[in-house]
Amino acid sequence: MERFNSDRISAEELAIVDNNAQWLGIPLGHLMECAGYSIAIELVERYNLKEADKVAIFCGTGNNGGD
Repeated sequence: MERFNSDRISAEELAIVDNNAQWLGIPLGHLMECAGYSIAIELVERYNLKEADKVAIFCGTGNNGGD
């Protein structure tokens, strides 16, 4: 998956992107799956994690532009 490099996007702007993606037929679940995959890859690369390493991720209830 290619990294998306840009300036920071506000939660309001990301909500618009989410709505547009949904309108184009991309399920919101797929967007969150891609977000989770992206952060997992970033953690593995940044901290040189191995398969046996364990990581705990704490997150809120969602719907806040997290992806």
